[in-house]
Amino acid sequence: MRRDQAARNCFVGLWVGLLLAKVALAAHLPLFVDEAFYWQEGQHLAAAYSDLPGLTAWLTRLGVELGGQHVLALRLPFLAIGALLPLLVSRISARWFGNVAGWQAGSLTLLMPLSATLGLLAVPDVPMALAAVLCLDAGARLLRSVDASSAVKLALGLLIGALSHYRFIGVIGVGFIALLALPQGRRMFDQLQPDVLLVDLDLPGGSGIELIRHAAQTRPQCEVMVISVFGDEQHVVASIEAGATGYLLKDSLALDLPGQLRSLRAGGSPISPVIARRLLVRLAPGAQGSSGPSPEAMAATLADEEVVALSEQESRVLHLAAKGFTFDEIAQFMQVSPHTVMIYVKRVYRKLHVRSKVEAIYEARRLGWLRD
Repeated sequence: MRRDQAARNCFVGLWVGLLLAKVALAAHLPLFVDEAFYWQEGQHLAAAYSDLPGLTAWLTRLGVELGGQHVLALRLPFLAIGALLPLLVSRISARWFGNVAGWQAGSLTLLMPLSATLGLLAVPDVPMALAAVLCLDAGARLLRSVDASSAVKLALGLLIGALSHYRFIGVIGVGFIALLALPQGRRMFDQLQPDVLLVDLDLPGGSGIELIRHAAQTRPQCEVMVISVFGDEQHVVASIEAGATGYLLKDSLALDLPGQLRSLRAGGSPISPVIARRLLVRLAPGAQGSSGPSPEAMAATLADEEVVALSEQESRVLHLAAKGFTFDEIAQFMQVSPHTVMIYVKRVYRKLHVRSKVEAIYEARRLGWLRD
């Protein structure tokens, strides 16, 4: 009883203290560039914005409607979700491992830097974290017994995640890896017999390639679509050899993912244009069977070596473009003329040896200059 009370008091103290600190900091912290994007898009309610789902923009709009045009109001819904997460973790852990372990798990959530700061900024990671916790709890309960409440919770978690960011597919992929690591999970996979499997290759704790290979061996008729940030030859070829029948870069998700999945089920093989071009170069005459690298491969290697670093302004334009801002919006944000922005854009294209914004973003990600 004493341990229970001490653990509870520790959690409550940490929770209240951290919440007050986050509220104070959120009220004075200037808007981050991503927050400015979601705030701007939230001024015009829509089902989706640029290449991203709409939940984050909707939440920023809700905060502004409730509290007015202030950074704290904009971040208020995210602060509320961030405050809810440790309570959920504590309650879920208590159900599985007892009250003391539950309070301790909640306290650890508050002490971990990434989870402790959730809600401080109005970004998709906040609702995505909530979705991940809901899916984790519901999935664990469904492995023991199937009931309506767990199924509804899983559906709710998947819905929140899907409306938050396309990166949530990584959480789903991790879930599949975890399932396949358990005897109950493998039995469930075999029983469900999915028709389509979406896989992200960059999965902590497991390999997406192994998941593709397992699906191909246990259910050959299952169509496997890879959705990844990796567009290099090694990952693409390894995925296809393992059994993938489609390959999309995450930057290509704006190209109607439901339509791509329908094409996959109809016998097609959706593939991002830049990936298709690399495969064609690899299969071109002279690319195989030669004693040395092909001229195209040598040219690509030389092109990487010749890439010139971007200036601070050029890098800023590229980062804003990757977030979905138009060139006119970038000009307003940087307080320069559209003509000046286009000069920066042309310099970026020339330095990266590309001809379009999509290609520039892809090449910058490949070179490690951009992250999701």
